[in-house]
Amino acid sequence: MRAPNGQLTGEADQVNSAFHSAYDEARTRESRDGPVLAVMADKLILMRARGRAEYATSSDVVSVVKGIAHAPVAIFVTLYSLGDASLDTATLTSLAHLDAGLGASQLALRTLEATPDGVSAALACVKIVSPTRAFLRKVLEAGHVEMSALETLAEDVREGLYDCLRLASHIQLASLHARTMEVIRELDPWEHRVLQVVVAGDHQARRRSLPMQYFQKLFREPPGADVRVVYGEGIETADEALTLVGTKRLDLVIAEAFFREPRRLYRDVLGDEAQEQLRDFVLEPIA
Repeated sequence: MRAPNGQLTGEADQVNSAFHSAYDEARTRESRDGPVLAVMADKLILMRARGRAEYATSSDVVSVVKGIAHAPVAIFVTLYSLGDASLDTATLTSLAHLDAGLGASQLALRTLEATPDGVSAALACVKIVSPTRAFLRKVLEAGHVEMSALETLAEDVREGLYDCLRLASHIQLASLHARTMEVIRELDPWEHRVLQVVVAGDHQARRRSLPMQYFQKLFREPPGADVRVVYGEGIETADEALTLVGTKRLDLVIAEAFFREPRRLYRDVLGDEAQEQLRDFVLEPIA
């Protein structure tokens, strides 16, 4: 007699649970097989069997430049959906805080002008700070804003934004390269060959991520190859990066054994068959 559906489901769940337990254990072992370099927002974390080491990649100049560059964008986001209506107290308070933050950022830049990067930052940021603070003064005095004024603000700061982007990219690449070379000097020849890199970031930064481009060039790896350099979307900790590497290493082994295609599990396991079957699917378009 056939068992009730609930019982069949329960038995299948036991198999699934056993698979996941075995998979997790094997993934943990794989994650320890060779060094992993996690590229976080402000540091590199090298993870090896003997322990971990951190290398700071942050820059005071870049932090200040980013804050200034974000200011006009924050103003735009705050105001663009409000139309020409008068601004409420909460919005005016928020804009006043932004203005104060810009003033503090200007002072911070002056303390950094002793360095070449600080001088370049001051020159670039003045093209943003001056029109942005002038705009804020007018809005705070009038208590409302016209959409045409927002468009003018975006035009006025555009050149400065590009200058700041170029400068921030230059500083971050220089810092990333210097710290990466420190990491490389720590590795022995075998570790050089098997080192894997995980670049942590959010969805927006996936395309043309600065550290992804850097490490792909360093490893001579084309975009999308995902061999030794992978993007960890949503990853926030080094342990999560380590788990991702273990997953990829284990999936390569499983895919080669069962499908004779090492990268087969890098995509949806049902995806290839779904693609074939959807060719014969009749779906009415949604208006």
